[in-house]
Amino acid sequence: MPTDQLVNPAGLFTAGTAGGPVYTTGVVVVQAIYDPAQSGNLLNGNLVELEPITAPATGPILVKKSATVADNYILGVVVGAPTGGYAPGSNVQIQTQGVCLCLFAATTVAGNFAIQGTGTAGTLAGSGTATTGVTMGVILSAVTISAGTALVPVYLDRT
Repeated sequence: MPTDQLVNPAGLFTAGTAGGPVYTTGVVVVQAIYDPAQSGNLLNGNLVELEPITAPATGPILVKKSATVADNYILGVVVGAPTGGYAPGSNVQIQTQGVCLCLFAATTVAGNFAIQGTGTAGTLAGSGTATTGVTMGVILSAVTISAGTALVPVYLDRT
């Protein structure tokens, strides 16, 4: 249990601010292999999903950027990527629970749910309601995104 009072939520992500050290409570990180058949690198904040397994299953379990159609395969958010991201075939760190910066392609509202995005593969979107199988957690900050993408803090706790 923390002994400090968090006075600045931005302190969650920046050591030395008024909020103090970087807080990480209940963080769960797993590792998987980024499907070598995919193109493009996985960046910090990308939402990834499991590749469907065909029977009989052989080889490692693979991940790829989340689809733009809800499919209940979402796993978590890419963290710890090297400069330029994880190349296909790389061993990838994926956060599945705790506070994390996630890639969004549309404006967010603090307190709304972070769900699997439908416009850009590997991104999340905001929603006023949780949906089983596609909700990743709760958005912690309002961010205006007029073009491109932005990293937004989310408390990950998949529904």
